[in-house]
Amino acid sequence: MGLTLGVASCAFGQTGLTVQDLDIQRQYWFKKAAAGDVDAQFVMGDGYLSGRMNLPRDGQRAAEWFLKAAQHGHADSQFELGKLYYFGTLCVTPNGPEAVHWLRSAEAQPGLKSKQRSFAQMLLATCFTTGLGIGKDDVEAARWFRKAAQGGDHLAEYRLGLCFLNGSGVPQDDREASFWLLKAANAGETEAQVKLAGIYTNGRGLPQDYVEAYKWFNLAAAKGDNQAEKSRELLRSIMTPRQVAEAQRLSSDYYNRVSASADATDRIAPPMRLQ
Repeated sequence: MGLTLGVASCAFGQTGLTVQDLDIQRQYWFKKAAAGDVDAQFVMGDGYLSGRMNLPRDGQRAAEWFLKAAQHGHADSQFELGKLYYFGTLCVTPNGPEAVHWLRSAEAQPGLKSKQRSFAQMLLATCFTTGLGIGKDDVEAARWFRKAAQGGDHLAEYRLGLCFLNGSGVPQDDREASFWLLKAANAGETEAQVKLAGIYTNGRGLPQDYVEAYKWFNLAAAKGDNQAEKSRELLRSIMTPRQVAEAQRLSSDYYNRVSASADATDRIAPPMRLQ
């Protein structure tokens, strides 16, 4: 089945397919899905979710096909079904308990890709934070944020940093908060950059450093964060021209260092917007 799905993935990546090609492709996968092939059921669900194979984008039909495969332990289908119920995509009614159930099922699957696993863990942590589909529990939220952060989810790194900063679900620890916020900020998470800039400004958990604070405010402001822009200008008023110039140099150095990274390119601003 894994080989079959690999063929499907290749077909999805082709360009220049005619309507007739897509019809043949769709009929092929529908026949296999209807016969109970879980990989084919996932292909059909993904087709309705994304509009591939000339299918109409239809969240309900996508959920129906994902559910067929998910009930037989198909990890990717469980993951996609959990996301559908979490976000309420394409007119699917958000359903907290169903989201938690399928995200937990997917997360426990050894075959789930690591990036998907960490994202599922981050969503589960958010469910415990907000009470979506499950009782609020700050300790469980922090535990899941830690799992996701250790798996490389940058938003989870930021959220875990906040947990340590505020003592939510974990003992309050400024140094640990700074560690996770710095990881998230370096990955391009704007909110983490703003929070880290505030830490450098106040010297909480890290040595006070106006140059570093300006750099992080500057990077966040370049992406349109108005509060970061205001904070940067306020900080500029108490810095020397040499400090500002150094902070601007560090901002440009950061951009040049990470702009080649596909994971961060869409999160950072072009150098011309740095000030």
